[in-house]
Amino acid sequence: MITDADGDIIFRNENGRCPFLTDENLCKIYAQAGEKYLCRTCDMFPRFINDFGSQREYGLGLACPEAARIIIDSSSKSELLSEVTPEPPTPNDIDADFYFEMLRMRKDIFSLLNDNSRSVKEILAELLEKCKEKSGKSLSRNPFDLLHSLEVLTNDWQEILNRSSELNASEYGDKFRNIAGYYIYRYFLLSVFDGDYITKLKFCVFSCAVINRAAAVLGLHRAAQLYSKEIEYSAENLSDVFAALKETDCENIINFL
Repeated sequence: MITDADGDIIFRNENGRCPFLTDENLCKIYAQAGEKYLCRTCDMFPRFINDFGSQREYGLGLACPEAARIIIDSSSKSELLSEVTPEPPTPNDIDADFYFEMLRMRKDIFSLLNDNSRSVKEILAELLEKCKEKSGKSLSRNPFDLLHSLEVLTNDWQEILNRSSELNASEYGDKFRNIAGYYIYRYFLLSVFDGDYITKLKFCVFSCAVINRAAAVLGLHRAAQLYSKEIEYSAENLSDVFAALKETDCENIINFL
């Protein structure tokens, strides 16, 4: 056991792996001691929570292979399920009017994604077309290039980066509706904290575009799972991607589709 930079007590990895993983990638703690003995991170993963005061949203992250399969292979249209709980609201300074505006916008985006009469690529492009006049400066580089400057966590992802120049976009099948829906659900409403819903839309489209190209090498499920692991579950990588997309013109990302 060691103490990390944040003061948390964690397991020391062995050759990049948790020491409690078996050769079959199963958890010895879970198998022998039970679920209640899992550490905080393993107990939560792949779940995530977004707290908006009177509303708390839960979801599963694509970085877990099984969660990726569940999300991507779902044949149901995107919809939100809610329940009333007795917990008191969390104090916050969210602007109520902006919050409800973002809720309405997200609902409209889900309606677009659920429209099977239109292609996923067409819908993703339309989301950014509406924001082009507010999109900031144009960058000359291919948006894929920014991934080369990030920390790499797996050999498979390094292969994708090495081959990125030869990876072309293919058809965006209907399963991309679920992938886009995941990114919209997880990130769009976070704009209530910084007001920047445009960059959240860019991130959704950018993520779909990268996964689409990586799928040519890894297959769709593995590409989505690995992209999520490399970008979403590295705080530094995620921050760097958002910072780069904030300064990237929407037209660049539309062309990348």
